[in-house]
Amino acid sequence: GRVLRSDGVAHVADASAEWGMGDAMSKRQRTVTELPAVWTGKCLADWLQPRGLNFKGLLVPRSPIWSDPQATIDNLVAECAFGKEQTLQTEVVRGPRGGFQDLPRIAAELVGRLALPEDLARVITQDIQRIGSTLGFMCPGASTLCVKLEIMGENNCSRWHQDHYVGRAIVSYNSGGTVYTADSNVDFWELKNCGNNDCIIRDPSKVYQVRVGDIFFIKGDMYPAGANGLVHKSPVSKYHLGGEVVNRLVLKVASRESVTWRGSHVRSAELAPSIGEAARSIVYSDRERKGEFLGGILPPAVLHVTIKDCSVVSGAAMMVGMTCTAIA
Repeated sequence: GRVLRSDGVAHVADASAEWGMGDAMSKRQRTVTELPAVWTGKCLADWLQPRGLNFKGLLVPRSPIWSDPQATIDNLVAECAFGKEQTLQTEVVRGPRGGFQDLPRIAAELVGRLALPEDLARVITQDIQRIGSTLGFMCPGASTLCVKLEIMGENNCSRWHQDHYVGRAIVSYNSGGTVYTADSNVDFWELKNCGNNDCIIRDPSKVYQVRVGDIFFIKGDMYPAGANGLVHKSPVSKYHLGGEVVNRLVLKVASRESVTWRGSHVRSAELAPSIGEAARSIVYSDRERKGEFLGGILPPAVLHVTIKDCSVVSGAAMMVGMTCTAIA
């Protein structure tokens, strides 16, 4: 279910959290319009399933496996390691083979600019590669991805809003995660015309927050297929006992381009080499049909993956079926 904090923000604990606690109405009695705003999957591969089109956000819960980096992050900010804008940013360009082959190099170079603890640096490097590979498949027409490591302190997005681009994945590595709510809980006139957060939200108890370490994909209002435009904001700023702001380290991987594909269903061979390239990052386990996401570019000697076919709906590629064979 969900866990309500003292500030009234609920943490999403599982895939059914947004259905509420103690609700006598079963899920079968719900209508399509009452679907949660965010779908919680087990792995990044779940983001590629057709049902993801029904949700404005996609979430992969994850418990942090790194030590608390707060002191290190605060020191890096004091040393201006993130620059005047508190952001380290780069772009990765889709290569001639159709995929984002430069992701490993881009990730290593970006993370290498910071003196982070080894365990956290390793996780962020892997996250950039895995998330980038997944978004490359979800947005097959995007020629570039924007990758940012950003400090969010008092300069956060504190007002409820919708992003005006295709979509972005976001991971918070300390402090707290993004806050969101469903459309039914939003007064959209207030959202577009008023700056008061209290006027925008109808019921504060129906506001949810992802956790530190969770991988969260927020669809912008330019996402070309299915539900889009998740209403969200940054968490409330926190402060140390001495009054200094708690600096939050965030990874953002975004597709800002709006691309429309023609046709509703095509064979994978008719798409682009990017489909095969991205597929090397996806592994469907024999034990679980939904599979396990490994990330990175796996060499052919380790894994062979074949996508049977792919649905393309106004620019969003959704995998229908594929097979894989591990080679000893």
